[in-house]
Amino acid sequence: MPKLQYDIPMEQLINRQIRLWERTFEKGKRARDESVNPCITISKEIGSQGVELAKRLAERLNWNLFDKSLVEYIAEDAKVRQSMVEIFDEKTQNEIHSWVLTLLDHHALGSDRYFKHLMTVIRTIGEHGCAVIVGRGSNFILPPTKALRLKVVAPEENRVAYIMQKQELDRKEADKLVKRADAERSAFIRRFYHQDAENPLCYDLVLNLGTLSLPIAEEMVIQALKARFPQFKINSLLEK
Repeated sequence: MPKLQYDIPMEQLINRQIRLWERTFEKGKRARDESVNPCITISKEIGSQGVELAKRLAERLNWNLFDKSLVEYIAEDAKVRQSMVEIFDEKTQNEIHSWVLTLLDHHALGSDRYFKHLMTVIRTIGEHGCAVIVGRGSNFILPPTKALRLKVVAPEENRVAYIMQKQELDRKEADKLVKRADAERSAFIRRFYHQDAENPLCYDLVLNLGTLSLPIAEEMVIQALKARFPQFKINSLLEK
């Protein structure tokens, strides 16, 4: 599922991915070593072309791509969440459950059902591995042993111009949208993770697409992934 196919109903898209995970798990192809099947998480500023970079990376690596809408859909669907977790053996299921409870307690959000479901979904995707996850604070959920955590930024002027073109807005409307989205993203991270979304220490690699082209940024991520997870056979994927 390297590309998000919006012409296919989301439920059908997710069910197809779950069946693929089931086949992979049953055939014993999933390694148990945490360092073997990593993920890439992407935190992006609106208009920074973070989604475009995510798509390029997923296609290059032939990995699954989970954007904000897909992650939220799964988080809100109890049946889908259960199907994702039940693929694993009992030991791994218990590990996921215990980890979620620990993090909920740490953030004092034990009563927030949405956050619990969100963490379960992202942690489960991380256990399956080989995925690019966009947004929803996934870099705060998956540890460095499981993910290369990216932050994609660009100058505000570039982002406003990009939004003007993509959404056919005038400058005033685009500027307003960018500022609102930035504020909402910061508030979301503060509320659920008690972190500053702009803190570079929360990421492994910060990419400024105002000065870097998409192909160069893509190559930088690939090289960082190789260096960070040397046991993962990334070269065999790139040669396909």
